[in-house]
Amino acid sequence: MNNQDSNPSQGRPRAENVLLTRVGEDAVVRPLENVTVEDVKGFVDAERRRSRRALVWTSTLLFCVFLFFTIVFLSLGLYMVRETRQLSDAVQALQGAAGKNAQATADFSDGIKSVYLALDNVDDRVDLIEKSKISIHQEYDALLVDMQRIKTASGGADERMADKFDGLAGRIESSESVLRTELDDLRKTFSDTLLTMPVGAVRQPDGQGGAASLEGILGASVGADVGADVGADVGADVGADVGADEHLSPVSGDAISAQQETGRVDIASLGPVEKSQDIRVVSYPNGDRFEGGILNGLMHGWGVYYHLNGDRYEGQFEYDMKKGSGVMVFASGDRYEGQFASDVRSGKGQLYYKNGDKYVGHFAQDAPGGNGVLILKNGNRYSGAFLDGERHGNGTLAFANGDRYVGAFDNGMRSGRGTYVFADGGRYVGVFHNGVRHGAGKYTYPGGDVYEGQFVKGQREGEGVFTQANGKRVKGLWKKGELMRRLAD
Repeated sequence: MNNQDSNPSQGRPRAENVLLTRVGEDAVVRPLENVTVEDVKGFVDAERRRSRRALVWTSTLLFCVFLFFTIVFLSLGLYMVRETRQLSDAVQALQGAAGKNAQATADFSDGIKSVYLALDNVDDRVDLIEKSKISIHQEYDALLVDMQRIKTASGGADERMADKFDGLAGRIESSESVLRTELDDLRKTFSDTLLTMPVGAVRQPDGQGGAASLEGILGASVGADVGADVGADVGADVGADVGADEHLSPVSGDAISAQQETGRVDIASLGPVEKSQDIRVVSYPNGDRFEGGILNGLMHGWGVYYHLNGDRYEGQFEYDMKKGSGVMVFASGDRYEGQFASDVRSGKGQLYYKNGDKYVGHFAQDAPGGNGVLILKNGNRYSGAFLDGERHGNGTLAFANGDRYVGAFDNGMRSGRGTYVFADGGRYVGVFHNGVRHGAGKYTYPGGDVYEGQFVKGQREGEGVFTQANGKRVKGLWKKGELMRRLAD
């Protein structure tokens, strides 16, 4: 008893470890039985852990939601970019197709225009043929009048002459029938060709080549073959009154040759120019005129062709093209005498320029080509290879001042390896480019000094060695002809 009284705290928690609480409305503070501070701390720690777990799960859930929406938005963005790119490619392809269609439409339109122009040209040719027929009828009527006059003058005494007149009239009627047949065949051929020809291949008439061929087939065939035959037969058998029609009278070769200017060089060595005995005159719608031989409506044999622009050719023709020996005088004042092939200058010939220059040699494709000699008015002379009218290949160029170059040329300029000897005794052996020293070379000066090395645009530049006439040697780097730095030899 006393022990209990002496240790009243025994069997009860210590006061500092006892939690107090209010019980009831009397607000009397009483201790909670069997609850300690450690228990409360444990409870608080448990609540904290639970709160942390809840926070972690909540954060994880929110992060997952954020990640999900981020992935969704990125996927949508990538999808939109891909679709936009495909749409852009499709738009570009559509634009390209639209451009091709527009070009095709323009080409088709141009083809249609060409067809219409060709049709208009055919109409013009048909009108020309009709005019030729009218002219033939007029000449025929005039011829009949002359025939009747001659019959009257002869008093009908020569029956053989009357029979010949009748045969001549029959030939004229037959020629007119042949003309109609040729015209029908021409229309049919042109229509068939036009229907089978691609639109893009229809060419506009050039006014010379096409008109010449059609005129040669029809106009020349009618105006020359029929009229000349009539004039020749009547002139031989009846008299000059019938055969002296000014439109059908032949022009002599001597008269045509006399029209050329003086100073003509003899080209007999290039081949003879055979002059046809039956010379006819044909005028073309474009203003050109031909005097010479005609075969099946085409220029053939010897003849003279006058161009509207003032050019004139006298020489040989073969089926409407210049071929053989001939002379071409240009309106510019230039003059060519030599060989032709396929309507252009080809073979041996001589070309005299208006400025006084002269070329003698081979021609190809209507220009100096092959080996030849060019003598310039200033005294320079080149002999060697030509291409398309320019010095090209190996050749020798002698200058009027005494300089001389032997080597390669390219498009009229010294280019490649060559040797240039100066009139003062200097000499360069090496590479040229565009007419000047450029590359590796050796230059020997008139006094005996020698430079061997690189050149740029005609001057010493780069590494080189300069050796004086006394034997002193300098090796170095050069710039625009000046020594910049010495190098060890």
